Formats: sequence, C-alpha cells, structure tokens
Amino acid sequence: MKTIPPILSLVAFLSTALQAAPATPRDLATKEVENLLGLAFHEHSFSWSAPGQVAYQVLVASDPRKLAADVGDLWNSGMRRSNKQSGILCRGHALQPGQEVWWKVRIWNKESSPGDWSEASRFKLPVVEVKVSRVVLLGGNLIHGMEDHGFFETAVTARWPHHDLTFRNIGWPADDVFGTARGEFGSARNTRSW
Repeated sequence: MKTIPPILSLVAFLSTALQAAPATPRDLATKEVENLLGLAFHEHSFSWSAPGQVAYQVLVASDPRKLAADVGDLWNSGMRRSNKQSGILCRGHALQPGQEVWWKVRIWNKESSPGDWSEASRFKLPVVEVKVSRVVLLGGNLIHGMEDHGFFETAVTARWPHHDLTFRNIGWPADDVFGTARGEFGSARNTRSW
C-alpha cells in the first residue's frame, strides 16, 4: 500500500514531462528566394514542420562540426517568438556561390521549454558564371533623362540585404560639357544646340 502513492506520483510526473517536451522539427527544406530584379543575391528561406511551436531558433553554419557544436557562424537567429514554420529568411552573413551550408532548428512549446535540435540539413549554392555585364536604360535615352532628372548626374545607390546596387552616369560623350553647362548656367538645356 505504501508503494502506490510514489508510483502514482512517478506516473503523473512522467506524463506531464512527456506533454511538456516539444516535438523535434522534421521535413526541413530550403528554398532560394527569388528576386524581382533577376539578380542573384543567394538568399534562402527555411521551412520545417513542428506541431505546437510558439518559438524557434535557427542555426546556420559553414561546417557540419560547427553545427554539431551548436555554433551558427553564418547565422544564429536566437529565440524568435513565432509560430511561423515556412519562409524564414536567412539574415546572417552573405552566402557565396558554390558554398556548402548546414542548418538546423529547434522549437519551444507553450510551456516555454525548448525541444531537441532537428537533424542537420545541407544545401549547396550554385556556382554562377558571369558572362557579360549589361547596362539597361529605362525609358528614353540617358541624356534626355539627365535633362529631366538632374540627380542622375551623381551615383544612385539602392540598398539591398547584403548588397548595394550603384548606378552611375559615366561613359557617355560630352559629360564634361553638361557639367560645365550646369556650373555656368544652372541647366543643361542651354546646350541643346551643341
């Protein structure tokens, strides 16, 4: 009779411990994020499946040994409170063409206890061969654009994650003439007859 209460308390403890343990994430997948400009930024998103998730942590490493030691040298998301399990963007160091990358994830449940890490997943970035650089003029010609929009005389920089795109107005004839005309007259319109 004296052994029944300790056995019951052990069963109760084990049942609550089993309920509190979050599921280990499975079905890990990686997807390259498409860029609307068609530029290769080598950005990837992660997804997994784990019921009962209220938070997650992603580790991304350049070496499987680092990942096994729980070191995310490329990215450590830290604990993020979210039940989102897909489209998680890798926001760490820029990934390079041809690089092999390993990652894993763990989740927290509503009791705020972390689960076990998932199995490691690996992906390799493709090697991109740059064949030719290209210049694209949008609407009209460059000189016409300068007359209407003087800010094209300087560099225009668009900031993107891990990259800056800089557009410059170098390489057309008579750029010194336009610079002189703007300095002298305040406008390039006085040079139409040149």
